[in-house]
Amino acid sequence: QIFLKGGNAIDVAVAVSFALGVTEPAMSGLGGGTQVLLSLNNGKPFTINGTTLSPANTPTNIIDTLTYHRRSTIPSTVKVLDYLWRNYGSGKVTWSELLEPAIALSENGFAVGKFREKVYKQYEDKLLKSNFNMSFFLIDGNRIPIEGEIIKQPILASTLKRLAKFGANDFYTGTIAKDIIKDMETHNGWISISDLQNFPEPKE
Repeated sequence: QIFLKGGNAIDVAVAVSFALGVTEPAMSGLGGGTQVLLSLNNGKPFTINGTTLSPANTPTNIIDTLTYHRRSTIPSTVKVLDYLWRNYGSGKVTWSELLEPAIALSENGFAVGKFREKVYKQYEDKLLKSNFNMSFFLIDGNRIPIEGEIIKQPILASTLKRLAKFGANDFYTGTIAKDIIKDMETHNGWISISDLQNFPEPKE
């Protein structure tokens, strides 16, 4: 779809990354980190460093199990994908167009595959007992899906739509950032609004 709109391989990679954040949440997603290895026109490969960072107020001398929200580093994925699109995209495809496939997958749903069914089965007890919004990944919010069932994620769709409309900065300085911090404060996480606002640009 992106190639047909005049996009290049970079545009496609960004769109695919956002789409995988919907369909493969265990391995990808808006809250993760992204590193890029890139070669342009068969040139020498180089990296775009999207390392995530620990929150500034992370204690250094306590014993902590780092459960749930305290496991989170400051996400780099949205900033890295935006950097990649702005600096190496074709210039023919808009940011919002790159998010359209991910929005469609989260809003209309996608079919659970054989491997994902096995993963759900393996973690069934934890998913059903968790207090941390695992219901978003369940059928009707209360049971694990089987192969072929459709998972819809309307809240994620809403977030992606806002990201498409207001740009990547909203994740770090806008309404999405405020929602992240509200969730962190509610569940005793360490990421602060200043962590998001001051998160550095990716480095090559």
